[in-house]
Amino acid sequence: MLAAVSTPDLESALSGLLTETRALAQQTRLFHHNANGPLVQALCDLFERQYGELERGAAKIAATMEALGYDLPPNPEVQLDETRDTGAMIRVLADGHTRAQMAAAVVVRAARDVGDRPAGALGLSRADVHQRTAAMYRVVQRFQPSGQQEKK
Repeated sequence: MLAAVSTPDLESALSGLLTETRALAQQTRLFHHNANGPLVQALCDLFERQYGELERGAAKIAATMEALGYDLPPNPEVQLDETRDTGAMIRVLADGHTRAQMAAAVVVRAARDVGDRPAGALGLSRADVHQRTAAMYRVVQRFQPSGQQEKK
């Protein structure tokens, strides 16, 4: 049984989801510009669609927070590490979407506990998006071997 969640907990849950979503959008955009290998065109197209969806999702979360009178968290700073391993990029994104899915589930529970149906619906829709995207990236991993480095 879940403990009662107060309104500040809903704020914290939404803030966590927004931070995860923004970080994923930034990371996906960075990876879009650094994809390589035999699937480079497909990956660039995929990453571009994904960061667009993530940015729209972040805007919805931010609008919900503002409507509830909550402060928005600062934008996270994401940097690309030195690796250009596309397989690793895909793993990082799959793991990031799994984390975002968990953050969305926290929003669902917090919203339910305070009776905020719109915030709960937002959490459910984001959880669905992140679950599907993580699964899709896990499938893509099968076709993008690890250790594929960009040739200079």
